[in-house]
Amino acid sequence: MLVAEKQCTLKNGKSAILRPIYPNEAETFLSAYIQTSSETSFISNYPEEINITVEQEKALLERFNENPNMFFIGAYVDDTFAGSISLMKKTNIKEKHKATFGIAVLQKYWGMGIGKALMIYAMEQAKAMGVKLLDLRVLSGNAKAIKLYEDLGFIKAGEIPGAFILKDGAEHSDIIMYKRL
Repeated sequence: MLVAEKQCTLKNGKSAILRPIYPNEAETFLSAYIQTSSETSFISNYPEEINITVEQEKALLERFNENPNMFFIGAYVDDTFAGSISLMKKTNIKEKHKATFGIAVLQKYWGMGIGKALMIYAMEQAKAMGVKLLDLRVLSGNAKAIKLYEDLGFIKAGEIPGAFILKDGAEHSDIIMYKRL
């Protein structure tokens, strides 16, 4: 689904544009995803595990933009990609009121309010799509993200201990959170 472009003001006074990520930006997006996965252990993949090609990424973005039950929104600061959020609404009868999403922000842009802006805009779009229940998963060590989600009204539903084991052997729980819209 293509969402409308939205401008927001960040904590540092700069403007960010929130808008769909277009297929012709697949290479930029893929490069940013690989970079983000190298900057933090809170992304579910290590950079070397990301095996998708630019053409496959382009097809994925086309699917997101054409499907009314999903979207991919990018945040752009000074016309530079800074982060993204994706949402996928369930389509089966018993769960069509639910959606799940994932978010990533490049380290250079942490602390500016981009994650919060993306979350708020995604929740607005989800509500307009008829979503009544949002869920997400977050690694237990990601305290800043957990605080943001709680500040936005998400509630911890449970956790799966040891769901992620990092290269250094550190274990993290997979925390499941939800919010009713």
